[in-house]
Amino acid sequence: MTSRRCIEQVRDVLYQVALEGTCIRGSKHACAITYKNRIIAIEVNKLKTHPIMLIYGKNKNAIFLHAEMDAIVKVINSHGPDILKSCALHVMRLTQGNVLGGSKPCVGCQRALDAFMLKEVYYS
Repeated sequence: MTSRRCIEQVRDVLYQVALEGTCIRGSKHACAITYKNRIIAIEVNKLKTHPIMLIYGKNKNAIFLHAEMDAIVKVINSHGPDILKSCALHVMRLTQGNVLGGSKPCVGCQRALDAFMLKEVYYS
């Protein structure tokens, strides 16, 4: 499968996952991490906290678990952190009415992406 085809398939999966997600602050986020064009983690934003958000959260009041951070934690727990250097992260945001919205990672998530040296980042 080509990388372009993988990106399209991941976007289709993320759209379906985001549709089923919980609306937090007016939007739904879904994130997938791929390794060799296969999804190895897929997560959504959650209204729960996690210690990693204290490290990478954009501010001390925004510590709910972002989809990107939850996917990173899932990969670390199942494959170890070194694999992330060979992975791509895909994130999608749906606004009210399930309209595709901008999903560029926030400052905190971007710090984590840089720290774990993800190979590629795609966002809606």
